[in-house]
Amino acid sequence: MKRFLIITATRGMPPPPGEENTPVTTSLRDMEAYNITSTDHQVIIRHGNKIGLPEIYNTYITKEYLNDYEGIIFVHDDVYIDDPKFLEKLRTHFKEGYSVVGLAGAGSAKIGKPALWHLMSERGHQAGAVAHPYNDTTTYVTAFGPTPRPCLIMDGLFLAINCEKFKKTPVKFDEQFTFHHYDLDFCLQCNEHKHKLVAININVIHNSPGLLNPDSKMFLDSQDKFIKKYAKN
Repeated sequence: MKRFLIITATRGMPPPPGEENTPVTTSLRDMEAYNITSTDHQVIIRHGNKIGLPEIYNTYITKEYLNDYEGIIFVHDDVYIDDPKFLEKLRTHFKEGYSVVGLAGAGSAKIGKPALWHLMSERGHQAGAVAHPYNDTTTYVTAFGPTPRPCLIMDGLFLAINCEKFKKTPVKFDEQFTFHHYDLDFCLQCNEHKHKLVAININVIHNSPGLLNPDSKMFLDSQDKFIKKYAKN
């Protein structure tokens, strides 16, 4: 059985060997107690990152990596995966014919401003749940809707691609987007190429409140590019 490749990028510089301590790497190390080890997955961490996530992610959507792995997981470095069955769940949905598996998204979207997936979609079409820290000892869960549910767009905090499907019909991230809208654009591209997307229940804790400043120049510039690309649709 082929392994999964897990890709994450962090602005932090490389720590001493064995002292990697981002939430995602900590969670994978904790899973060793459940026999989830390097025989099941390989992790690549891009340290000191200053470039857009699409540029990094596209490095791994190539014939070499698609041939060598069962799936490639693109996950934010501040995500703690709190689910020893997460690889089993991905395999199940890959076998059901899904090309992209995420954690939160929506089955429909009306492209417009503000260009945030949960604001461009109707509540009844949303799916998934993500936990966030409330304080040092407790968490709260943002529940969007039932899972599993097919989706048109999904949040980029965790996206897993089915290598067999992408070998037949590859889709790349659009590198004009850097840290915003790359995920929505990727999902829309995948839909155009007849890939099936689904949001499922994998327990994670996202150590981020999400977009802090919707008025930031970086977000607004990205939003303009996204709207311009899809306004004709």
